[in-house]
Amino acid sequence: MTIITVNTPTGRLSLERRRKLAETLTDAVLVPEVGQFAPPARVGFQVHFVERQPDMMAIGGRLLADLGPEADVMVIDVAVMDGDWRQEVRTEVIERLLAAPADACGLEKPSPTWWVNFRVIDEGSWGSSGGVLSVLPLLDNGRVHRGEGHGRPRPPRRVIQACASTCVRPGGRITVPNKAVGRGGG
Repeated sequence: MTIITVNTPTGRLSLERRRKLAETLTDAVLVPEVGQFAPPARVGFQVHFVERQPDMMAIGGRLLADLGPEADVMVIDVAVMDGDWRQEVRTEVIERLLAAPADACGLEKPSPTWWVNFRVIDEGSWGSSGGVLSVLPLLDNGRVHRGEGHGRPRPPRRVIQACASTCVRPGGRITVPNKAVGRGGG
């Protein structure tokens, strides 16, 4: 389960750009997370577009309304379930998240005033379908491996990859041997 929130000034992204970004931002996180392109896993991703009036955003201590139309500010916040998010994977995700709006907006490179926040939600701190969700039931055999230096259970990336490619079924159901966990739209 991943939530990507794109914060921009009102009118910055047209409907067509948002359509394109809904898919490309999802894949920007999905591919590094599961290690391959896995369209059935998209059901576990949400993209939210939040627009703010120029007098409700500031950069460098000045409101965008006072800076004029050339001020191009964007903040992309991504929240992911706990997993194998080593620095090289986070770096790849952040670079892909910044490249997606540049491509959608027809720019050669992302603006330096476009920022990304990458947040990992601790195991047991994500809820949907009336309860707390865990990545652990998604594991193919239920075994848990310890992440280096964290002292808490952390699923290995290869197991997450296997689940994404084999466990997600049409309609958003995750199947695990002798179990079925509904995603409940989240």
